[in-house]
Amino acid sequence: MREQSWIVEKEEEEYVLPSTQLSSAFFAASALCSFPLRFFESEKRFSPAASDQLDGLLKSQTCEMSNAYLFCLTEQVLHELISSLQFIEETVKVFGFEAQWYLYPKAEKNAAAKKQWPQAIAFLHEALKFCHLNYQVEEAFSSWRGPRIEVKLFDSLNRQWKGPQLEFDLFSAESFALASQAKGLQSTPWVIRWTALGSTERWIALLIEQNEGRLPFWLAPEQVRIFPIGEKVIEYAKKIQVLMLNQNLRVAIDKRQHPLAEKIYDATRQRVPYLVIVGDKEERENRLTVRSFDDKTAKTDVEIKDFLALLSKENLFDQQNADDKEH
Repeated sequence: MREQSWIVEKEEEEYVLPSTQLSSAFFAASALCSFPLRFFESEKRFSPAASDQLDGLLKSQTCEMSNAYLFCLTEQVLHELISSLQFIEETVKVFGFEAQWYLYPKAEKNAAAKKQWPQAIAFLHEALKFCHLNYQVEEAFSSWRGPRIEVKLFDSLNRQWKGPQLEFDLFSAESFALASQAKGLQSTPWVIRWTALGSTERWIALLIEQNEGRLPFWLAPEQVRIFPIGEKVIEYAKKIQVLMLNQNLRVAIDKRQHPLAEKIYDATRQRVPYLVIVGDKEERENRLTVRSFDDKTAKTDVEIKDFLALLSKENLFDQQNADDKEH
């Protein structure tokens, strides 16, 4: 268990924090049901990196990581690998990252279950090729737990950062005697761990950098803010809000009795992608005045249907749903 735990030494005292992988293995060992078994756990990970090696959210001493743990039989391994890799690939694509895939096949001298390494490596090669992923085999680094796949994400300086990962855990299956716990099972199940994001903090940092200091439109907590000029047009503002809410957009109305310039300044600081201004003229002509975060120049006489079409196009998930319906 020591190898599966996070160990920190401070002032000649040793502190041990077991990995969540341990609990998944215990669950699998006690579960008398059919395979594959799939568990999801979110854990906080710790790194003993020195302060001069840290780099904000890109490399911190602690990070949040969401992991999937798969327990499956030999005939199920390839299907589980392909499904997991496709999920990772789609996640990277949705967020728009430039990435490079790596396969790390090398085992350390004291690596676990060395007899299974060649078969595990063969599984990874076959799954990567099935998914048509362009990958590099990296022999410079070794692992004791099992061969693994890593996706490195590029930042604006073309540096590579560790992102999603998938690896065999050849240690846990043997250590927790999974085969002897399941009725009628002749061989030890395979254990696979994968994460679609890697460090959540690093993922967010790269995403914000990629989008120049803000989240993409489809992820913005507030996508549109409406400013009614005077109480007379509040009902018109609510009408516009309802139209946007019907398109699954996140929109709010700023009814504060503050100067318009101050309210626009607040919304800009909060990185709201689109600001909509409505007054007597807009209500009379059934149009909008729109200002985007990217273009600080307000556009007048914008037709409602045209603006809604623009928002729908930018809202990634809505666009994907529309494409799915067409097919």
